[in-house]
Amino acid sequence: MNDTVPKSALLAPSGDETLQQASQAASEVTQQMLAQKLELEDKKRSLAMMQKALVLLIACFYTVFQKPGMRSPYFCGTKKPGL
Repeated sequence: MNDTVPKSALLAPSGDETLQQASQAASEVTQQMLAQKLELEDKKRSLAMMQKALVLLIACFYTVFQKPGMRSPYFCGTKKPGL
């Protein structure tokens, strides 16, 4: 009855095969985590740059649209605001 099924198909994988499969799965998870970490760091850098640009833009608008006689501490990028 079991003559058509190979004997190796009926056996559980050996310890070495199981260890190799676990190692491969762990490696894939590690690679995915590193990729997500790099993506997150890139997004954080982009957000920081956009925040700085927004502060400079606000400073420029403040300088352009201020009331006569008022002095602005920022002159469209000549002085960087502290973040």
